[in-house]
Amino acid sequence: LSALTYHPTPIPDQGKRAQVVDAVEAKAADKAAGKVAAAAGATAGAQAKLETEAKVKMAASIDQASANAATAEKAVAEAKVAAKAAKAEAAGAAESASVQTVVAEKAATEKAEAMVAEKVSAARGAEEVAKTEMNAQVAEKAGAEKAAAEK
Repeated sequence: LSALTYHPTPIPDQGKRAQVVDAVEAKAADKAAGKVAAAAGATAGAQAKLETEAKVKMAASIDQASANAATAEKAVAEAKVAAKAAKAEAAGAAESASVQTVVAEKAATEKAEAMVAEKVSAARGAEEVAKTEMNAQVAEKAGAEKAAAEK
């Protein structure tokens, strides 16, 4: 009876084929891991570059806004000196001339203050634009990171 029982004969190459399949799968996994690592490195490099560019732009915008504010403050100081000189000159003149000088001094001071306020407002606007641009770049970077992570 044992002679009638089926005994399969082993395929001589079967062990070798399994080794080849395992080697091919391992190589494919290594290649995929390398691509993932390269993508992560590229993402980190792009992020660092965007952050550096944003910081440089923001610093330049803040420096420009500060310079504009300093110029405006200097203009106010000069207007005050000019107003004092006009007042001193008017004090030596007759009473009617003195009244006219006060009116002119007030108008000159108001005009100078309006100019200064305009320059300060423009400087603050430039600073706000710089901050908005930086926030937009940060949001864009986050979107790029998310897209890279989804891949």
